[in-house]
Amino acid sequence: MELTNLQREKVDELLSLYNPIKNVKIDFKAPTGSGKTLMATAFISELIAQHPAEKFVFVIATPSSSDLPFSFEQKILQYKQDLTFSDFSVEYIKSPSETGQNMLKTDGTIKIIPEENKVYIFGKSSFGKDRILTTRHIIDDFVDIIKDKNYKLIYIRDEAHIGGNIVNDENFEALMQGNANLIIKMTATPDYRDLTVHKVVLTEEDLNNPIKNDGKFLLKTQAVTLLKDSMTDNEMLLDAILNFKRIKEEYKNLENNDVYIRPAMLIQVKNDSKTNTEESLLFNQSLETIKEELNNSGLSWVQYFGSNDKDSNRIYKDNFELNDVTQNLSDIDVIIFKVGPATGWDIPRACMLLQLRKVCSEGLNIQTIGRIKRNCYIGLERNNITDKYYIYSNAPQDRNLTIFNAKVKDEFSNEEFMSIEITNIKDCSKKVAEQNLKQDINNYLLNNKNKIFQQSKTIFSLKKNHLIYKDVHISVAGGEYYSEISNVFQFIKLYKKLKNTSTDMFEKCEKFFFDFWKNNYNNVKIADKYTYTKEMFYITLLQKCKNDITNLINKNKQYKPKYKVISKAYYPQTYTEIYTSIPHEEKTKIHSYLFDTKLNGRDNRQPIGENENSPEVYVFNKIYDIDYDDECIKVWGKNFTTSNVNSAYLDKYNNLKHSFFDFIIKFKNNALLYIEVKGEKDINPEKTAMLKGAYKEYFEKSNITIFDKPVIISIFKVNTTNGNISHESFYDGHYFDRDLNMLSVEELIEEISKLKVYQQ
Repeated sequence: MELTNLQREKVDELLSLYNPIKNVKIDFKAPTGSGKTLMATAFISELIAQHPAEKFVFVIATPSSSDLPFSFEQKILQYKQDLTFSDFSVEYIKSPSETGQNMLKTDGTIKIIPEENKVYIFGKSSFGKDRILTTRHIIDDFVDIIKDKNYKLIYIRDEAHIGGNIVNDENFEALMQGNANLIIKMTATPDYRDLTVHKVVLTEEDLNNPIKNDGKFLLKTQAVTLLKDSMTDNEMLLDAILNFKRIKEEYKNLENNDVYIRPAMLIQVKNDSKTNTEESLLFNQSLETIKEELNNSGLSWVQYFGSNDKDSNRIYKDNFELNDVTQNLSDIDVIIFKVGPATGWDIPRACMLLQLRKVCSEGLNIQTIGRIKRNCYIGLERNNITDKYYIYSNAPQDRNLTIFNAKVKDEFSNEEFMSIEITNIKDCSKKVAEQNLKQDINNYLLNNKNKIFQQSKTIFSLKKNHLIYKDVHISVAGGEYYSEISNVFQFIKLYKKLKNTSTDMFEKCEKFFFDFWKNNYNNVKIADKYTYTKEMFYITLLQKCKNDITNLINKNKQYKPKYKVISKAYYPQTYTEIYTSIPHEEKTKIHSYLFDTKLNGRDNRQPIGENENSPEVYVFNKIYDIDYDDECIKVWGKNFTTSNVNSAYLDKYNNLKHSFFDFIIKFKNNALLYIEVKGEKDINPEKTAMLKGAYKEYFEKSNITIFDKPVIISIFKVNTTNGNISHESFYDGHYFDRDLNMLSVEELIEEISKLKVYQQ
């Protein structure tokens, strides 16, 4: 599991705030589904690696109870394997009841002895009335030992916005905050008024920006909503079931491309217990009606109200855990759940959320919606099917929830914009710079020598004194599905088949692979009497390193792209997004703005992120304030990253990427200005350099004939301190008498608007 660029940036920001001689508090805000557990694990790994002389103890407190802190533990154990430093242990601490049977087996001297660089996970059920950790002051002793041994306590509060204290016992919170050298609160609601607390913020807008996040999409981006309090529960339920069965068929089509994901519907019900007999009876009757309709529709379901309150219509009934239904190929279609017991639960395959009035008293909120927004598509790529998330609710709406809708205006529905594509990506030259490739491959294998061997030991392992090969049939976000093979002839057959699927890779690199294996692994034992063969080495490269090696091959291809411009109407014509709070709003010019926009039903508002000082806000205002007598702009808009208005380029490995411009302007003379916005601090200067190289290449002499009308691509750099905007523009110079890069932004726009467009 690798960090994306944005995740890496936020981890580095957290690391930079650690001070060995000063206590530090941090509020860390990131959207649900942005990989907070992965980032927390990476932070722990890097902090240990960067400060080898320090002795750390990490405490993670989560509001979740039951099996969910255990799931948190398992995630950290999984994630740490691919990180810089992985030699730290993790333990979920449970507390037995003071009066229960476990107490009878527990002596009076129970202690938790802190160990160097160990991670301790506590759920709220570990504290409170009749819990040994509370009644016997075991946490007090735990903290005292930390201080006596001069360990540095790092305290991480998960979901810190839920409730007041994250655990029932206030003493625990006081002990942690009073003795921790570093406190990180992972929260959806940072206190911006408290200037003593540092803020590290990762926004959903950044996550959905493929340029900032290296082409990765952690979250789904296309919301489909049916929010009607006038609909009855049964009407809403039947509508959701009908559409969910259609969605299942769409996901089934993904299997044609070897993508196997079974979508899930989540039905949220009341989290609180009611003593009112009449209400309780109505709730149970409504719940039974839901289950009956699901049965009638042929959908499989489970009910999860906690580890001791489970049910399903499958043969295993209550014999399941949440992790079982999380897997991408789980046989369960619908999960009926309560928010409390399922807090912190991840299920990327979930794509629909259903709330019904009679069984749900809670308002529709961003945390619950976040469960269906995680991207489940392979490689965190975008796909038109898996990119949609569906929200059906006739329940009250959370007052902090903001729903943004944009629709291309009717008068602009056929207005065409240009996109730049690469036409010969499939026909690129197979020739490579062999000597450079050899050096790159050797360096890669040498740098990953130990890691590759350890990966081989996870693929090949001893079982009953026989070496077993794990033949992976499907690898999806939820895990691997495989069979075990011990027959050597069957293994060789599969090996040849697998190798034939990567003929290009082996044609170019097999000699390099063999030489490296011979010089480094020959006669090495992988297990007991079994030698590490070249076939084992090759299969490990195919299963674990194929993408990296393919990148190195592409990097050394002697290849020049051919560009083509496509004119097409803006797509999608409608767009919906859901925000945790009301974002910064900007007025839009009714006559020239591309979209009709609404925020919670109000007209003529366009959200530009959560921060009114963001670079995009300054650029938005700059365009909005243009008021030339001839009204030079025909249409303009904030471009969405789900749109078809973009330009293709190649990264340093010759992989195809797309740049989604932040703003698009079409002038009355049909000239186009595409704007990419950067702040003073560029989070990814390497990517910006690649973009500049591509933009420059579009307008080289060999390519300028691809444009039948003027196109100007500009990178606007915003100084948010004083509001100044500079630009670097790329264009066909023969259209203009003046150097556009010598002009101000205002002069640039005026110069483009005055251009007399003529046929070449």
